[in-house]
Amino acid sequence: MRILSLFLVIVAGITFSGCGFTPVYGSQAKTVLPAIALGKMEGQYGYLLDQALRTRLQARGQSGSAGGEWVLSSVLSEESQPLAINEQASSTYSMLTVNVTYTVTRASNNTLLAQRSRRQRQGYDIVTSTYGSDQSLADARTKAIETLADAIVQDLVFLSKKD
Repeated sequence: MRILSLFLVIVAGITFSGCGFTPVYGSQAKTVLPAIALGKMEGQYGYLLDQALRTRLQARGQSGSAGGEWVLSSVLSEESQPLAINEQASSTYSMLTVNVTYTVTRASNNTLLAQRSRRQRQGYDIVTSTYGSDQSLADARTKAIETLADAIVQDLVFLSKKD
């Protein structure tokens, strides 16, 4: 069994080294994103997405500043749907759906490079306390927006490889 495992590891190593595979993340990642400017994002949720994107871009060596080769603009919307109803006909669990539609344009000539929509669903509890329910919703919203920011940055990495 050990010999078979060792053989499979060797075959996988040879296959990945010869196929042109390069890691997107990590110390060997060769993809460098062009300078990305973040367009104005409206409202509190837009601010949360803006901050999440800035954090992720800074981790990749970008500032998300006003000047850049690419401009990223987005529009957020959300909806909530009750899922669990108790005997008193009150909801105890809901599903938050956050939608983001974003565009990436080239700053020099305003050429559209990509336009995509992403959706993230996040469940949250509705408790008897209004404050507790509000906090639960806020936490679900933050998690959904952070997940969307990760997906957008991943899309930007793949877009930069194609460009």
